[in-house]
Amino acid sequence: MSDPEPPQIKEEQEELSTSQEGEHDNDNVNNSNWSETHCDNQTVRSEFKCDTCGRVFKYISLLQRHMSIHTGERPFSCKTCGKDFRLKGSLKVHMRIHTGEKPYICKTCGKGFSDVSMFRKHAKIHLGEMPYVCTTCEKRFSNISFLKSHMRDHTGEKPYTCDTCGRAFRFVSLLQRHVSIHTGERPYNCTICGKKFRLDGALKVHMRIHTGEKPYLCKTCGKRFSDVSFYKKHTRIHTGEKPYVCKTCEKGFFSMSALKIHIRSHTGEKPFACSIIQ
Repeated sequence: MSDPEPPQIKEEQEELSTSQEGEHDNDNVNNSNWSETHCDNQTVRSEFKCDTCGRVFKYISLLQRHMSIHTGERPFSCKTCGKDFRLKGSLKVHMRIHTGEKPYICKTCGKGFSDVSMFRKHAKIHLGEMPYVCTTCEKRFSNISFLKSHMRDHTGEKPYTCDTCGRAFRFVSLLQRHVSIHTGERPYNCTICGKKFRLDGALKVHMRIHTGEKPYLCKTCGKRFSDVSFYKKHTRIHTGEKPYVCKTCEKGFFSMSALKIHIRSHTGEKPFACSIIQ
């Protein structure tokens, strides 16, 4: 399996994705003036080379964008959460986290996407395009990045490491979620009560408090739940499954929280102190 893509390539892929959304308006130049400048540049030089890494670009505007990878400059800031971005297009895509906007709609299944690159990857599922094959299990994928991610199931590779605590992750999305623990960033806001959350999924579960939605139905007793974790705990009452086992006495429990309480009987830990009786 190939090594993880270096930051430069990842940044350039991000740039390509955002430019595909029509992000050429970030320079706010007149078309005729741009054309004249463009022709002048092309007359003087046929290519523009990065002095730091040697990468070559057709236009000077692309070289200027690329240089921010090396300088670390992130001039575009989110007014909602303060997160900074290299590209205006990246900020525009990020803002959809706060607004909930999903402008790219799949005409086949109706699923919405906030990012054009994810929308295009999804569309291949319906077209039946699965050209990328896992050599280990022969599972097929519509996109090379999906195949690379899948291969980590076999290799156990965790190429994305947290700079703060050193924890490693298989996927960059999991690392990004984890980093918010250290930064305290909570970009997902409840529009009803204003409560903020680290994860999109946590906001969705929270919204059910306001809507009363309980999508998880116990087929045995008919009880409904708004949270899948509570639903799974409940079903163990009927099945008798006790997956959480005490290593000291081998007693089993329905939930991790119940096991943690039990372990205190062995350790003698008493974390709750009465503020009146000392």
